[in-house]
Amino acid sequence: MDSDALRRLWGRAEEVDALHDLLHDDVDHPSGMVLHGDGGIGRTALWWAAVDMAEAAGHRVLRVRASVADELLAFAGLADLLDGVDEEVLACLPAPQRRAVDSVTLRTDPSIDVEPRTVGTALSTLLRMLCAGGPVLVAVDDEPWLDRPTADALSFALRRIDHHAVRVLLTAPATAPPGRVRQTLVDAFGTRLHERTIGPLDADSMRRILAELDRPSLPRTLVERLVAAAGGHPLLALELARGVRMLDRLPRADEPLPLPARLRDLVAARVEGLEESDRALLRLIAFASRPTVDLVLAQAGGAATLDAWEAAGLTTVDRGVVKLANQMLAVAVREGATGPQRRATHAALATLVPEVEQQARHMALADSRPDGAVADALERAATATAARGSPSAAAELAALAVARTPETDHDDRARRRLDFAALCFRLGDTDEAVGLARSVLGSPTTDDMHARALLLLGEVEFENGISEIAVAHCLSGLQLVTDDVGLQARLHAQVAAVATHDMTLALGHADRAMTLLAGMDEPDPATACMALQGRIAATLALGGGLVMEDVERAILLEGKAPAPRVADRPSAALGAWLAWTDDVDGAKEALEATLQTARDEGDESSVPYALSHLPLTLLRLGELAEARAVAEQVLEAAEATAQDYQRCQALWMLAIIDAHLGDLDGATREAEECRVVAGAGEDPWVVRQALSTMGFVELSRGRPDAAVGHLRAAVELEERIGLRNPVLRRGAQLLADALVEVGDLTAAAVLIDDLAEAADVLDTAPTQAVCRRLRAQLAAADGRLEDALDHLEEARRYHARRPFPFDEARTMLVLGQVQRRRRQRGQAAAALQHARDGFAAIGAQGWVARVDAEMVSSAGRSRTGALTAAERRVADALLAGATVKEAARRLHMSPKTVEVHITRIYRKLGIRSRAQLGAALGAADTPSQ
Repeated sequence: MDSDALRRLWGRAEEVDALHDLLHDDVDHPSGMVLHGDGGIGRTALWWAAVDMAEAAGHRVLRVRASVADELLAFAGLADLLDGVDEEVLACLPAPQRRAVDSVTLRTDPSIDVEPRTVGTALSTLLRMLCAGGPVLVAVDDEPWLDRPTADALSFALRRIDHHAVRVLLTAPATAPPGRVRQTLVDAFGTRLHERTIGPLDADSMRRILAELDRPSLPRTLVERLVAAAGGHPLLALELARGVRMLDRLPRADEPLPLPARLRDLVAARVEGLEESDRALLRLIAFASRPTVDLVLAQAGGAATLDAWEAAGLTTVDRGVVKLANQMLAVAVREGATGPQRRATHAALATLVPEVEQQARHMALADSRPDGAVADALERAATATAARGSPSAAAELAALAVARTPETDHDDRARRRLDFAALCFRLGDTDEAVGLARSVLGSPTTDDMHARALLLLGEVEFENGISEIAVAHCLSGLQLVTDDVGLQARLHAQVAAVATHDMTLALGHADRAMTLLAGMDEPDPATACMALQGRIAATLALGGGLVMEDVERAILLEGKAPAPRVADRPSAALGAWLAWTDDVDGAKEALEATLQTARDEGDESSVPYALSHLPLTLLRLGELAEARAVAEQVLEAAEATAQDYQRCQALWMLAIIDAHLGDLDGATREAEECRVVAGAGEDPWVVRQALSTMGFVELSRGRPDAAVGHLRAAVELEERIGLRNPVLRRGAQLLADALVEVGDLTAAAVLIDDLAEAADVLDTAPTQAVCRRLRAQLAAADGRLEDALDHLEEARRYHARRPFPFDEARTMLVLGQVQRRRRQRGQAAAALQHARDGFAAIGAQGWVARVDAEMVSSAGRSRTGALTAAERRVADALLAGATVKEAARRLHMSPKTVEVHITRIYRKLGIRSRAQLGAALGAADTPSQ
């Protein structure tokens, strides 16, 4: 099954796995599965997935999609089942069976009388014949509507296929009585028949399906309404989305969603004949968020009505809550109500529901006119709902609060717009958040409110990958604030959080924020947390250590006032901070906890950040395949939430991982796209990452000269940012590597000493190991092989403290090269094999190939020991491009003597031409990385 099809089955991993197991059961006996579910729940999508998987596995597939229209058309299903069977196969049927099949499927004149048993026998024979070539899948969608003659023939055949690898898949509506084929499977297959009920999809999967299949994307707050209305039914969500797109404008929060025609017909059929009082009670159940039995019984005649509805299958009761029979009926009742009916229902519910938030919501929906008191209640309800970790529900309340605020209440309206904007941003609707914040900037409100709008824009622009513009917004806000010290501190703290282009600037604003807060009687813990978080990050980036006391204090402050977005909390930043100190195990644990928190809280905007540090962490742990899979998730999540910065991060991570895996062309494309996108936003943090990766790709290709250009530019950006942490200075590490290769040893030595000193200050063993390996390469290039071995031994001691598989394998590769140059052939071979095994274990195939080439080259060099000095001089002259006569003149030999030496050289090295000489001798003894 292709990746595009699988992406449309989000949230169905268990069902797909079960189908895979059914299709790949290698036992030669029949087995089957029945998938039950409501209309629109995804039965047919899973059915098609099974068909695709079976065909991809080479199985023969007989399939039919039954329908009510075909139910009375004899053998319509059989014709579809046999549609893909080759004529040559049908020709092998016994003559009576072939005639029966041809007659009932209208392949020939149907004038002959056919015994139904003969058709069933023919189908049984056909299944056995097809099984001779491998497993066969019989797939029937909506089996209860399969025409009776086909169902009888298929039932007859399936009872007679013991010891044959026939797999049967049926789908059926949840409420439909069992069809004849399903009854047969129950009797004939016994425990080899598995029945699964397909439940509603989770909200995250529903969002993904809408993002994938309903384009261009609708505003996130509207998507949340569609997800909530559909109740886990993907087809219903898509139908509602299509209805929205047919409108002249998008519906407001207090307006109904458009009802597709087939849903209008559904509700009309189900409620036909009900009294208006009963229909009003039905609407009460449909519109209430939690219609309890007590709520229904409190209505006139509620008890008798509820009993009658349960008996008729119109409603069910589950744990004290009344529900309509299915989600499509519930949506049809809600969205099919007229305006007056909706308002009357909400007015009634406002007096019946106990929850304050729901009371406010129903009050607002009962009357669309501006009302300051109602807006106040909605604002309080939105705040309380957001605090309980339900941002989508809070956003609906916040939108209603804005709509119900009188136009003349400028400050209240601006504040509520910013609250709504913050919730939109938290939900991943970045464009809506920006639009709301800019509308506040253009409104007649206070300077402080304008400053708050700039504060939010700074946060949003930072997530879009534009650090300098984000800082500019915050600095503009500071110019507007004169008296509100708390807001000033908040703006300084925000600069500290977003100034990734200048760590010194970030640290200065973090300190300024903390100074202002220290002078306040009751400083805001959220602002104090942000300021301290900014100081921790800037200090670490500038080469200082991670002070765990500060981290603990920041997380303690977080507990008092957690930031609405998970990504803005120090507990979320902890994973990155630990990675910056080479504590990748702690980083992985912290990052996975952050991801779970973001998902638990429904904070879609934080998912890209929570994922973004995991791929590099997994890469350093040697888990390259998983690292790449997570990087793809980052890209997907960033695109879904319109976060350009995180999209750049994802492209950079894909590039660096692909470069390690050996896909250098793919890595080049991804790194270049990252550089272009990041360059458009002029974000030096991401641009230097892209340039470093492009340099690594050139080093991996064996082109150090090309690498130096990219890496010098990356190092210039590292210096501009103020990075001193050697773990983050990947460009400097790679530049030192490239400078050694091109022979600029003086510049390489300065860079390596600088990195090693900083690594020793932080005591980060893995990076200390890399620095010692770089010193070994420098010493070897300078001819100091003993010093090189000493540095490599030191590197291995650091690796032992915390081994990173790729870095350790690189150290062993350099060790093998140095030992080979010292003619320690056995030790060199062992070191190179160790390096090869290390690269192979993590899937770094490009580096496996490099070690293989080194091993072949070393084998060639080992044979040069058999050459005499004169033969070696001749070989060197030939490698330099000299002809026989030129070599003779240069070496003061006769041409005949040179030819004799060439003959002996070829014989000793086992070669036949000058073209093979370079490979046999390794071309030269200069070290390669």
